[in-house]
Amino acid sequence: MPQHSLDRILANAVRGPSAGFCQGQAFLVLTGQDVPRFWALAGEATRPSVHAAPLIIIPLPCKRTYIDEYVQRDPSWSDESRIPMPFWHLDTAMAALLILLTAVDEGLGALFFGIMAHETRALRTEFGIPDDH
Repeated sequence: MPQHSLDRILANAVRGPSAGFCQGQAFLVLTGQDVPRFWALAGEATRPSVHAAPLIIIPLPCKRTYIDEYVQRDPSWSDESRIPMPFWHLDTAMAALLILLTAVDEGLGALFFGIMAHETRALRTEFGIPDDH
């Protein structure tokens, strides 16, 4: 994977819309030896042919970022029932779409896949993913 392609993919990922301009997402970028470590923990939902990919980008929403930002503006937002939808998921999904579109624009293959719920704890531990992401 050319470094300039990865740089462009990540630069575009953070240019998407974001509720309140919270930018409440992070991206775990796995290359090299991290890729087989990932598949050993979280490969159940995919076909083995996908495991040859040289790059995995895991978009991680952070609800806390949104809550903190909105409460800072208006303390009544601490009542989460005021939030009409989980913007952290929507914004992160838009960022994932930008990642996919940029990869294709770079002439690369790209796909979106899920991780099985029972695989997430081991994945978090292995790669140091914070609990609020």
